Amino acid sequence: MDVAVASYQQGNDPTQNPDDYRDQVIASHTDIENQIHALLGDANYAQYQDFTRDTGQANVIKGLELALRNTPNPLTPDQAAQIKQVLEDSGATRITAKVVSATKDFLSPAQHQALEDLRAIQQANALKRNQPVQILPTGGSPPAPPIPAVPAGK
Repeated sequence: MDVAVASYQQGNDPTQNPDDYRDQVIASHTDIENQIHALLGDANYAQYQDFTRDTGQANVIKGLELALRNTPNPLTPDQAAQIKQVLEDSGATRITAKVVSATKDFLSPAQHQALEDLRAIQQANALKRNQPVQILPTGGSPPAPPIPAVPAGK
């Protein structure tokens, strides 16, 4: 959000050059991560990264468990452990194409489709987050519509 606002304030429209905007977002994220690393130090930053990774992986598994909860094919504890291993092996904290492919052998077709659906949702949400926001004009907000009068006695 800060990158989009700064771009507009500098007279740049992120929608005109999305690649440049994405590069700015990545650079900003990298700068923030470097600041966190400097603040925490090496050992604590490693713990922070582990926590972030573990939380992302747990969210993937929990999301799939919830998606399959009231279906004939709920996720079993063994399948959850296998997904966690796939995520760890691939270093992923999200559902990637590699994760989808690697789970084909131990998920049922319905479970695998639910995983692909969750991946599509993640991708759509990521696209929305990376879209430049529309900044409202600074000319003030339009007046609020009048509140209709309520007749007396009602």
